[in-house]
Order: sequence, then C-alpha cells, then structure tokens
Amino acid sequence: MRDPFLRRMADVQAEIERLLGQREAEEHDPRLQEALQQLAIGLEELQVAAEEIRRQQDELTAAHFAEDLERRRYRNLFDEAPDPYIVTDEHGKIHTANERAAEMLRVPEGAAIGSMLRAFIDPVDRPEYSRMLRLLRSRPRVDDAILAFRPKGHVGDPLQVSCTVVHALSKDAEPVLRWALRDVTERRRLQDRLTYQARALAQVGDAVIATDPGGIVTYVNRRAAEQYGVREDEAVGQPVEALFQSEWSPPDEGEVARAAVRDTSHWRGSAVHVTRDGLRLPVAVTMSALRGGDGAEAGLLMVVRDMTEEQRAAAERERLLGETEAQRGRAEGLVAELAAERDILDTIMENTPAQLAYLDREFRFVRVNDAYERGSGHSAEDLIGRGHFELFPNEENEEIFRRVRDTGEPVRFAAKPFAYADQPERGVTYWDWTLVPVKDAAGEVTGLVFSLLDVTEMERARRVREAHLGLLQRMLDVSQRLLAESTIEGVLQEAARAARDLTGAGRARIYRWSVATGG
Repeated sequence: MRDPFLRRMADVQAEIERLLGQREAEEHDPRLQEALQQLAIGLEELQVAAEEIRRQQDELTAAHFAEDLERRRYRNLFDEAPDPYIVTDEHGKIHTANERAAEMLRVPEGAAIGSMLRAFIDPVDRPEYSRMLRLLRSRPRVDDAILAFRPKGHVGDPLQVSCTVVHALSKDAEPVLRWALRDVTERRRLQDRLTYQARALAQVGDAVIATDPGGIVTYVNRRAAEQYGVREDEAVGQPVEALFQSEWSPPDEGEVARAAVRDTSHWRGSAVHVTRDGLRLPVAVTMSALRGGDGAEAGLLMVVRDMTEEQRAAAERERLLGETEAQRGRAEGLVAELAAERDILDTIMENTPAQLAYLDREFRFVRVNDAYERGSGHSAEDLIGRGHFELFPNEENEEIFRRVRDTGEPVRFAAKPFAYADQPERGVTYWDWTLVPVKDAAGEVTGLVFSLLDVTEMERARRVREAHLGLLQRMLDVSQRLLAESTIEGVLQEAARAARDLTGAGRARIYRWSVATGG
C-alpha cells in the first residue's frame, strides 16, 4: 500500500491537471494559467522528493532492523559463549558479563555489573593487573596475559586465567575494555607436570626415546642425543632407524620383542645398536607400549642403557677376581708358612733361656715369653698393653729406647746393671741385653724386640773372683817385697804397709814383743 501523503499528492496533481484542461477550453487569464502550470511542476517535484524520502526511510528501517538483529545475535553469542567474557570501562568497572563469567567469578548472573574487576584478582597479581590497565591506554590489545583470579568464596590456590583484552568503543562511543577469559588452571598444572617430567627424563642416566605408531621419533632426552650423536631437535621427526640400527641375538629376537610389546605392552632384553658413526653399543633395552586415553596404540617408549662401561667393568672384575683368587692362594700359602714359622718362633721363644719381649713404638708390651714373665716378676696379663717404663722406670734406658726407635739402629749391652724400683729386695741385677728395631717394607720402625739374659749371678761371681784374684796378687806382691828386704826393720815396715793395703786400714803400727822379757 502506498503512503497516504503520496496518494494525496497524486490527487492534488490530478485536480490541477483537470483545471488546466478546463481553462484551455475556456477563456481564462494567462497569468492564472501559468501559475497553475508552475504549481503542477512543484507538486511533481514534491512527489519525487517524497518518494526519495520514503525510500530512504525504508532503508533506514531495514538498517535499524538489521542492527537490532545483529545486536541480538551478538548478545546471544556473548551470553552463550563457552568462555567467560566481560566488558569493563578503562578503570576495570564491569559493564556486562556473560553467564560463563558469572560462573567463573561465582556470583549470580548480573550481580557482577558495577563491581570492580580488581576485586576478583588475587592480591599477588593485582600489581600486574594495574600494569595491564595502564598498558591498554597506549595499546589496542593485550594477548594471553596470565592473571591469578580468586573468585568469591574460593579457597585454595587461585585460578590461573588467560586474559585477552581489547580496547574498543561502546555503541555510545565510550572507550571500553573487552575481556576474553579462559581458565587455564588445569592446563598450567598439566604443563607444570609435563615440564617436571621432561626435566626428570632429561636427567635420567639412560637414553629415553619415544616414537609414534609409525616409528617416527617424537621425543629423545639429553642422554639419548649424546649417546647417538644427534641434537634433540634434529632427532624428532626422524625414523628411529636414522638414529641407530639394531642387531639382535638371535636374529629373530627383534620380532619376539615387537610381539611381546604388542601382546603384553612390555619387553626387556639386550641388543647391539650401531650408531650413524658406526659405533657398536651393547645395550640393555626396555620397551613399553604407549596408549591413548581410549586404550588405542599411541606409540612406543624405549629406555636404552649403554652397557659398554658395565661390560668393561665386568671384564675387569673377572680379571681382578682371577688375580684375587691367585693372590688368595699365594696368601694362604704364606699364611701356612707364617703359621709354621710362628710355631717355630713360639717354640724358640718359650724354650730359650733369654727373656724376650716385643714392644710397639710407644714401648707398650705386645708380647712376652714365659722367661720374661718369670724374670720381670709380672704376669703376661699384667704386662700386655702397659708401658715398659711405666713398670720399670729408668731415664737412661728410656733414652736408649728412644734413640733405637728414632734411628733404627740396634744396641747391645753386656752385664748392664739395673735395680727394680718395685722389687728392692733383688738389689742390683746385671743383664746382657739387646734392643733391635722391627721395620716395615718402607723402612719405618713399627716395633722393638727386647732380649735380656740375666747374668746377675755370673757378674757377682766374676766380681768376687776378681776380688780374690786381686787379693792373691797383692799377697804375692807383699811376699816378693818381704823377700826383697834384708833387715828386720824393713821387713816389719813392708809387712805393716802390706797389712794396711790388704785390710784397707788407714794406718798400721808395729809393736815388738819380747818373749824373754814378756814385753
């Protein structure tokens, strides 16, 4: 249906044309005729303008309808979007938030409007949030910034949220910030876990290689890259055969391994890997099937240990074990010889009249024979572990012992006198003794052998004998001198001198005695 205004214009134009036709048939005023013609032209132009206005009005109505439809569609998309969306002003005041945003912030839908977004940011990240707002004053957008959100009533670790923020204009030409949010807490935890696992695998001492079902390498750790002489990024995407060739023993062991992984998801065994440089590595291999969440085959994980050093060490152990067995046989022979020598030595020590003692470097008794026990007046239990000069103090002898220990030169003494401090009733005793150092292979003195022979009675007898001989010699000398005298006075004087010497008297007097006179 046409516009009523346009219909009315058409009616007026028709009436003017009717009047013009009537006037042409009748006599009329030329000026009136011209005025009516001008009016008809004006009405026609007005009708054209009205048609244009109507067309523009229709276009405007259609544009408003389309805009409203687009706005509704955008609102529906905004409200039903799977991720949280928030619109704020430049200061972070929330203008609108969709349903997912309300769920993430844990507030009823619409309740967040008018609140400051800062209130939902964890205090630790609020400085970063403020920095983002300042940054958006000079930038059109910020992509994938991570902020820690703490929703209302949230307990525990804050949510890790990825934020993409766009600086835009509202329909009222006001500047706004459109926040597209995504909760990446679980993804970050998974990434952290994967990062930890990757670091752990990187530190594993064995080579770790993962492949897809087609045998294409998807992961190698640092040890694998070093072992096979490739870079980690170079190995990924290559067939595993590009890293090494496997030699199996027996030759069908490779098929056995693949069948075991296919049937049981696991195999363990050994092989030889030949690297790209031709290096042959004896290896221990563990293969495990990788499966996806649905249980489908996702690839293969290999843990490979280079056994080169272990085999070399095993061979060295076998060699050393053989040498050890041979040395043990020789040692057992030496032990038997030493045991026999010890028995002989024990027999000699216990049946010799000499007193024998073995002392350590500090002159403590380590071993003594029976003769030493009897001669010292102490039991072996009382002697062992105690110092020689603790029991038998003598500064002169201690100095001799020190000199032998320090110089490594033995000493010998004959009839050396010694008085027992704890056995004074024994008086002065006399000893033939030797002190001989015992040295190790390096020539260091490790102990002392002390050998003593009690010659007290022999020394005392010798001294008595020498005294008697001296007396006899003096008597002989007196006799010779008496015989040499020619007068009675000389004989008497010599006799008095001899008596004084023999008796040890200080002086001697001679008295004459007359038998006839009695005086």
